[in-house]
Amino acid sequence: MYETINYSSIDNKELESFILIDVRTAEEHALETIPGSINMPIFNNEQRAEIGTVYVNGDVMKAKALGLRYAGANAEEMYLRLHSLVDNYDKLILYCARGGFRSSAPVNLYKSLGLPIFKLEGGYKRYRQYINSHLPEIISQKSFIVLYGNTGCGKTELLKELKDMGAPVIDLEDLANHKGSLLGTIGEAPQPTQKMFDSLLYNELKSQDSDVFFIEGESKRIGKLFLPDMLMDKLHSGIKVRVVSSLESRIERIKQEYVHDNDLELSNTISLLNRYISLEKINEFKEDIYKHDYDHVIRELIINYYDMKYASKDKVFEFEVDNDSEDAANKLMELLNSITG
Repeated sequence: MYETINYSSIDNKELESFILIDVRTAEEHALETIPGSINMPIFNNEQRAEIGTVYVNGDVMKAKALGLRYAGANAEEMYLRLHSLVDNYDKLILYCARGGFRSSAPVNLYKSLGLPIFKLEGGYKRYRQYINSHLPEIISQKSFIVLYGNTGCGKTELLKELKDMGAPVIDLEDLANHKGSLLGTIGEAPQPTQKMFDSLLYNELKSQDSDVFFIEGESKRIGKLFLPDMLMDKLHSGIKVRVVSSLESRIERIKQEYVHDNDLELSNTISLLNRYISLEKINEFKEDIYKHDYDHVIRELIINYYDMKYASKDKVFEFEVDNDSEDAANKLMELLNSITG
């Protein structure tokens, strides 16, 4: 009989050497999974769909028979792949959607063949329940130094520099694959699902041994994703830092970040501003993009849209750094050290 492992044992670092193996389909794994796990599907996408259709149509026995056939066809390859991991890990922990057939069957089989294999109790669904209950809790235990500043002042740039210096950093826009504005999808991969974003956020908080984190001040929504209510409360109560930079530096940063031989994408995305900017102005911007006059477009958007829309008039800042100077990150590190002692 196989043994099960509860995710809390993993999260609390009770296991020394293990690897999580997602036996769901490649499609399921790509959509959302446990961060750090590898994918070793017991069925491919088409096989799972066929089995599901038969099951929904009421022929449970035929669905199970199909499952056995497809699992058996993949059994040898899966055994070899699992065996290749044994030298590096003491425990191979398999999980499927709910801890049912897709994980139970291979764990039973490969356990009998001598592999150190275990099943994650309750599968991915139980893991999600764990994250839902523990994410607000871990956020409540943390404090944040929150960077604010006008578009292009280099807040993300500062976060990356701080991370390279060894500081604890949560880069929400990196986790969300979005730059945090209406034009934030330019140059980014598709955004993760909300569930995956929550998992990534939890991992970032859990994996860094710190009670205080640098983070960028964000609105409740980043693209299609929403920040947890507890995190928003923490951002509002955190130590607020204003990051300043000259207009010319901001224009150059935005150009470096957004303009990469993608004029069509830029033009199409500019159209999203039609709720805030006249059609005449949008067409003018598109013409400027066609002429590669990016500086004019960026300058106009900064002055007449971004600085007005995202002004933080109600915030009281405890600290300010000039990101045009070379020691901005060092000053923030000094601030962190003064807090943490």
